[in-house]
Amino acid sequence: MPLASMTSMIFSEASLLPISQSLTVMGHNSDGITAVASPAVFTVAAVQPCLQGIAVCQLAITFTPKGPGTVAGSLLLTDMATGLVATVPLTGTDSLATSAPVVTPASLSFTAPIGGTTPLQLAIVNSPSGDPISAQLTASSTSFHLPQASTCGSGVPICQIPVQFRPASAGTFAGSLLVTDTITGLSSAVNLSGVGTAPPPPPPVAKISVSISSVTFADTGLGSTIGGQPITVTSSGTAPLIISAIVLTGADAGEFAEKGSCLATLQPGASCTLAGSFSPAASGTRTGAIQILSNVAASPTVIQLTGNGTGVPTNQLIPGAIANIPFTEGAGSVARDTSGLGNDCTFSPGGNTPTWVNGGLQMNDNLDGNQRSCVLPASSTLTDSSTMNSRTLTMCAYFHPLDAPNNVGYATAFGGSNRQNVGALWLAGAAHPRSAYYMGDYFGFGGEQTYTNQPLVGYNCITYALGSNLDGTVDHFYINGAEVSQYGSQLNVWDGRAVGDSYTVGALPWDGGGLLWGTVYYVLAYPTQLNAASIAHNNLILQQSAFYSRGLGALHVQSTTTANVLVVDGDSLTNETPGDVTPYPYLLNLTTPFTVTDTGVAGSLLETNFADAPLVDLPLYSPNSKFAIVSDNAAINDLDVGGSSAPAIIANRMRLYALYKQSGFTVIAPTMLSSLNMDVPVQSISAGVRAMSVANGYYVVDWQNEPCLGAVGAYANPVCNFFQGDGIHPSQAGENEMAALYSNVVNYITGATAADPTVVTAATYGIAPADRFLSTQGTTSQVLTLPSCYGWSTTTPFTISNVNTSGNVTLSASGGFLLNDASVPVVVPGRGSIQVYADIVSQTASGCAWHTK
Repeated sequence: MPLASMTSMIFSEASLLPISQSLTVMGHNSDGITAVASPAVFTVAAVQPCLQGIAVCQLAITFTPKGPGTVAGSLLLTDMATGLVATVPLTGTDSLATSAPVVTPASLSFTAPIGGTTPLQLAIVNSPSGDPISAQLTASSTSFHLPQASTCGSGVPICQIPVQFRPASAGTFAGSLLVTDTITGLSSAVNLSGVGTAPPPPPPVAKISVSISSVTFADTGLGSTIGGQPITVTSSGTAPLIISAIVLTGADAGEFAEKGSCLATLQPGASCTLAGSFSPAASGTRTGAIQILSNVAASPTVIQLTGNGTGVPTNQLIPGAIANIPFTEGAGSVARDTSGLGNDCTFSPGGNTPTWVNGGLQMNDNLDGNQRSCVLPASSTLTDSSTMNSRTLTMCAYFHPLDAPNNVGYATAFGGSNRQNVGALWLAGAAHPRSAYYMGDYFGFGGEQTYTNQPLVGYNCITYALGSNLDGTVDHFYINGAEVSQYGSQLNVWDGRAVGDSYTVGALPWDGGGLLWGTVYYVLAYPTQLNAASIAHNNLILQQSAFYSRGLGALHVQSTTTANVLVVDGDSLTNETPGDVTPYPYLLNLTTPFTVTDTGVAGSLLETNFADAPLVDLPLYSPNSKFAIVSDNAAINDLDVGGSSAPAIIANRMRLYALYKQSGFTVIAPTMLSSLNMDVPVQSISAGVRAMSVANGYYVVDWQNEPCLGAVGAYANPVCNFFQGDGIHPSQAGENEMAALYSNVVNYITGATAADPTVVTAATYGIAPADRFLSTQGTTSQVLTLPSCYGWSTTTPFTISNVNTSGNVTLSASGGFLLNDASVPVVVPGRGSIQVYADIVSQTASGCAWHTK
């Protein structure tokens, strides 16, 4: 058995460093010896190998402490020949390795927003023994994380443990990191604390939203233009939306257009509107797109456009005309047919020759017994009765509104070549005495076949399409492309034609009583009965060709360079006023320049048929300016022709206003003044004028609600002194007041618009007549004061919008006038809007008050 120099070995070391001791071993018969130490903290190294044949050998036993405390072990010495084993007990003590791993810092603090993650923080571990270290979070440390493996491995005395904090909610969090020596089981804790905060607001981002992503236009005739559904563009983000460009793209981009107010910067929540239009240049499906370029990430925003072009181009007449006569020669005795068929209109000879004037052919401007006209050949009008096809005849002309005297039977557009011809279109004359209607009558076989009582006056294109029993059609009569609303009789006059029949434009050649008092600008004829759609199609082109292109008619293109027109009609109240008084039309104080025309004539009558009213010739004024305004005014004696009742007088005035409006004018309807012996009907007439003006879209200047002008007995009020001694005509003071109130309404009409309102930023502001639309944009509360309500009415409301999000607008009346039947101001809150209007207080005592809605 091997024999060791020591029966046991004891190691003691406080430095955690290895310590070695030597051991001498003697073997039996110089047998070789093997030496094994355990546990692993003890190791054996041969200084002098214990090989066979060596009797004594030297071993080095080393103790390497791995942790605190004492470790017991053994050294086994085995005789390689006999197998006998000698055991040497080993004891190792590390007097200083008695504590847990040292970790710095002792605590870690974190702050992070909800859902955010902090940068890594490191726990530094000092483990001199180099034992493996484990790191573990306690159960309460749910918001703390160990995102990476630590650097603490076996034999590493100093290592790092990374820690992160990721809160799921706001608040304070606590936890612990346990660092454990896996050999000794001793642990150290690192206190963890964290604060979860609300996340910072995201940076402002511009976003855009559109109300629709595509627009499909209705089927549109070639050459015409149609609008589509408006597109609302909204700044839906948190940063201003900057729209830098709006462009049209696509295969047919040139056939689409857009307009609006969107090329701007929109604050969050603000909107603007785009309007697209479609003008097809070819038939079939047409496509394009609106691209909105902006500062949003996904720019451009695309809105698809689709339309379908159909039919005949709207700038071309329906094909197939057999006479197309535009009356543009200006000289000569023939109006040429441009259809290529040679169906010219040849002037009648002698005293019946018409005159070239004002871009057309004037047929008759007086009643001298002549029948000025031109004649179409039979080939362009009537053939024989066996032909199934009918005829469609259109005339664009100025139809004078005054009736011919009794010696003229009928005003005639087209006259047949013989009395039995059924194709003549006669307009009412002596058969309907002193009538302003101009009824269109088709006469044949000695009686009325087809006729209507629909009014016709001024610049119009009239069309009659004759029907026939051969194809089951009836006659149709159209005014400006629209069929008349009712017929007195509707038959088939085409069947009365005869071989060789022809038409005379402007007169009946066989009846000295039939002629057209007016000027012809276009005649168009077809060998068939066109349908309503085709006639309406042609009318749009004819209105342009016959009237608008020649500076005529009611629907001119507005021109900012043409002087605005203001026409005042009446009698001695507006002109030739007695007493050396200047009438109100000459005293107006207007903010917009106007050319004022006073057509009033003392002693003229405004009556049912307007026979003496010169303003029925209003179209001759060619109102193509931006503003064209007209009004009438007359005393009760001038309106009460033949003892007419108040309802009849109201109807007369409304009929006159309809003529004004048809002629393209904006109508101002004045209420009536107090009048000697006529104050009672004056009140009724004024009330009717107010009501009917509201119903028909006319503006009212309410002279009656000024007590000195309109109260019962005002004509004799010595305090106001607004009337002359006759109790009918205003004094100069009265005319001055009428001028002021009339000026207010004109300035209102020409003033601010919804698109361009009056902007008020001042703390206090007095509303002026031109402030029709008013927008308050002050930084604090504002006070607005209404003017006198004299002359104003329900037809002239003021719209007040408070665009501020904070800060009220206080609205009050001045001069003792009431607002909503009280003297208490009205408050318009932020982002609020109201309308305020005036109304008469009493029909007899007059006066007015303001009201809101």
